[in-house]
Amino acid sequence: MPKGAKRKAKAEAEARAAAEGEGEGEGDEEYDAPTLELQAGDDDEEELQVEFSFFDPRSEDYHAMRAMLSGGVLLPEGIDPGGFADLLSEQAVVGTLVKGESIDTDLYGFISVLSLQQHKEAKCVQQLTASILKRLPDATARESVRALIHDAKAPLGLVVSERFVNMPPQLLPNLLDALVQDIAWAVQHADDKADRAAFRFERLLLLAPIRMTPGGKAKGDKAEPPRKQPKQAAKRGPAAAPPLGG
Repeated sequence: MPKGAKRKAKAEAEARAAAEGEGEGEGDEEYDAPTLELQAGDDDEEELQVEFSFFDPRSEDYHAMRAMLSGGVLLPEGIDPGGFADLLSEQAVVGTLVKGESIDTDLYGFISVLSLQQHKEAKCVQQLTASILKRLPDATARESVRALIHDAKAPLGLVVSERFVNMPPQLLPNLLDALVQDIAWAVQHADDKADRAAFRFERLLLLAPIRMTPGGKAKGDKAEPPRKQPKQAAKRGPAAAPPLGG
């Protein structure tokens, strides 16, 4: 099966129409497309109805992914976002883009994973791994992480994800689930034997931004656990985001 023809969950993108705390009987069974709330004035709010779909990465998505990585929080200063955008946009077998109804609409966010061993010669990967090692607190930690990065017998995957702040957070569990299913699919069905081996990860590396409070303590946001969604085998085509909140 070609890299662009992989399994994707196919379901209509929906979000609960009633917010928590509204009257009984309102919205218990009703679902609407995910909404973005735009501030219309000092006291007024306007809701913009937006439908989201999941798509495989394409080379045509390079510029949008590069722009998102450039303005995002994942990559430290000095890391080449174009290098990562190139690797991610060419890797259709694993990765999910969040767009509107059409594949040619704007990019709202994405998630993917890169094998650090498979791409160890890429300049952007070398820059990032060097930055990670530099930020570790002591030599023992650096040696431990360096061993994980270079252990060819235990592939390490770098999770790469960015999104616009106005993308509904309810989509995030479904994106994580899509990533897990993509990896499982690639291990069995990727065209290239080397790719199948590269995606047989022993560990995943997730970089998370933190905020420092005035007292010097790190502070981060808590994320809800992902919900597993069934995935059916299908030829590659536009895939709507799985149902939310139900």
